[in-house]
Amino acid sequence: DSLGFGEALGFFLQLSAGGIAWGLLAALLLFLWLRQSYADAFVQTTAILVVAFAAFFLAEDVLHVSGVLATVTLGLFMAYRGKYALGHHVEHSNHAVVSEVAFAANTMIFALAGVVAYRRIVELDEIASDGANWLDLCLVYVAMVAVRGVTVALLFPFLARLGYGMTWKEASLVVYGGLRGAVGLALALLVEEESDIDPHTRSLVAFHVSGVVVLSLLLNGTTTGWLYKKLRPYPDNRYQSRMLKHALSLLEDRVQQFAAHLRHDWFFRHAQWDFVAALMLDFKTGVTAGQTVDVELTSVGRAFAKHAGSVAGSVHGRRDSARKTLATLQAQAAESLSALREARADMERVATEVAVVQ
Repeated sequence: DSLGFGEALGFFLQLSAGGIAWGLLAALLLFLWLRQSYADAFVQTTAILVVAFAAFFLAEDVLHVSGVLATVTLGLFMAYRGKYALGHHVEHSNHAVVSEVAFAANTMIFALAGVVAYRRIVELDEIASDGANWLDLCLVYVAMVAVRGVTVALLFPFLARLGYGMTWKEASLVVYGGLRGAVGLALALLVEEESDIDPHTRSLVAFHVSGVVVLSLLLNGTTTGWLYKKLRPYPDNRYQSRMLKHALSLLEDRVQQFAAHLRHDWFFRHAQWDFVAALMLDFKTGVTAGQTVDVELTSVGRAFAKHAGSVAGSVHGRRDSARKTLATLQAQAAESLSALREARADMERVATEVAVVQ
């Protein structure tokens, strides 16, 4: 049976306002639970997952309000205030677990929605074969972007003055970069479960929602990066670039001072410093470009190839010098041994003469 205006308005308020109210209540209950278990990481992480899923399913199956709005309200409260009930040692583990669960849930939603949409379109072939449906899909996509643009334009005076503010370039990226994904597909799956809606209408919903998601991912998703580079909403900070250059110059001076100190050290004075210098970074000639610094590094292989002759010559020279030193030491030892033998002979002769005199 068709609903009258009053009944439709009441049902809309039940879904929207009821979903928000239930989400706030679930968020408060979760907040109290987290405060009572501040020191237990496992309890806090489990509580967040349990309340998030329970808020959605209880809203849809028991309270008959919007589960999506309830879950979004819960998430907004946790991001604004509820996160402070988490122990500081729990934040990292909770983030890792929730991120993994969110990734798995998004993957399952996309997979299920794709299967349902394909099955519906194949079962009712007149949907895919009707050119008017494809034209309507394109119009829905254009209308989606236009409605988002109108919404951002109407709220722009407030957005420009609240929080960090917003420029027209940022607003353009917000309008164009609004992708459609898991939330829209989840709503389409909810429509699929409504037996009161005729199969043809459910198939049209699945067709248009999945089509809009695919178009937004293929068109907006692949070109938003290009638009960001063209608009350049955040210009380079010239003072940051200058400070970075100055810091690199100071770093290069310290490196050269330390290298000069090592050159005069007795342990390193015979090192091949030309070869060492070729392996060192030159920070003063680094070119700064925006937020990146390109420092030219001489290849170790090229440095070895360039100084291979001097290194090999040094090795051979040091080996020859060592051989000469060893030969000199051996000769000196032989001379010392000969002198010792002569001294021993003289001492024996003196001892014999003393004995004869006595």
